[in-house]
Amino acid sequence: MEIKKELIFLEKEFDDKKQVFEFIKQKLIEFNLGNEETINSMIKRDEKASVAIGSYLAITHCEYEYGKNIKINEFIFIKLKKPIFWDENEVLFVIVLILNSDKQIDMLYDLAISFSDEEKVKKFYKQCKSIDDVNNFLKPE
Repeated sequence: MEIKKELIFLEKEFDDKKQVFEFIKQKLIEFNLGNEETINSMIKRDEKASVAIGSYLAITHCEYEYGKNIKINEFIFIKLKKPIFWDENEVLFVIVLILNSDKQIDMLYDLAISFSDEEKVKKFYKQCKSIDDVNNFLKPE
């Protein structure tokens, strides 16, 4: 997986997930990746079951039914300047999946593997200073 440089945001500061969702909404609209319905579907998905999966990661994505309507496949990557609590989990990274439903499960699996080692994730957080750092970390091993 490679994320476009204009969709990688480093050292963003938020107080809570509500502010994160507002930022995501702005970027979805700015880059023509989605609209109000897209962000509402992401929020509903998080309300059903938290998208914070542990290992300092939240993976926001649309509900499966809404995802069937998505025609493009993109990602947004956000590294937080300081951790926030997303429900019960401490989060340092947010990855936004704008994917057709057919691709969501495979990508969720790949991301879960990339972020499965908490020590590796903490090291990545400290060393992540550039777009290249992000894309190198997300490359499958």
